[in-house]
Amino acid sequence: MHSGWRRARKAVKGSADTAARDTALHEVRKDAKRLRHAGESVLEIHGKRAAKLTKAAGRLQTVLGDHQDSVMATDLLHRLAATPDRPVDTDLGFESLLAMEERIARKTETKARKAGKKLRGLRLRP
Repeated sequence: MHSGWRRARKAVKGSADTAARDTALHEVRKDAKRLRHAGESVLEIHGKRAAKLTKAAGRLQTVLGDHQDSVMATDLLHRLAATPDRPVDTDLGFESLLAMEERIARKTETKARKAGKKLRGLRLRP
């Protein structure tokens, strides 16, 4: 999870390339899912600490899932807007939907940073 989170932080901070950032965040989502499953498997052993870790990983996974949904919706909207035989009067609708999805993606990035900070502070002792 740590290498995945570093990869995403680097992509988010250092890249103007939205696609690279979105891809890195999706990889972190998959890492968070694996961490959540691992935490669930040790609940009996580690108790409350594992429960907190599992909850935090699940929160990050959910937020980044919302982000991925927005990324996929944006991609679909771009493809639909590029369809040559679509009605011309749909331009404003596509622009509004694209703007909304881009706002959602940026908001979920902020939520993911907060969720990631909570997760990074949790550790299970061997």
